[in-house]
Amino acid sequence: MGALPNPTFLFTEHDSGGEQDGLGWGEEERSELVKIVELLELADQYLLHHLKQKVELLLARGIRTETSEWLLETSDRCNATQLHELVKHFRRQKMLKATD
Repeated sequence: MGALPNPTFLFTEHDSGGEQDGLGWGEEERSELVKIVELLELADQYLLHHLKQKVELLLARGIRTETSEWLLETSDRCNATQLHELVKHFRRQKMLKATD
């Protein structure tokens, strides 16, 4: 599993202060994101498709250059096809912009 992004960064694009890693992600934010991913894993394990789709969309709000690889790995591990496709779309768009 890749480095864990920070939900505050993911969802509000700012950090909350406190002890942080090199990307400005604090321990509290990492803990929140771990819980969201655990929910995705449980929804996949127990075949709770509606919940899984909602969690995938929540995580999709956090797709950024810095998080795309980690979210792609997470989507593959959790059979989260909706999240997987959204991350791939984001990456394609970034590549297109880079070639302009």
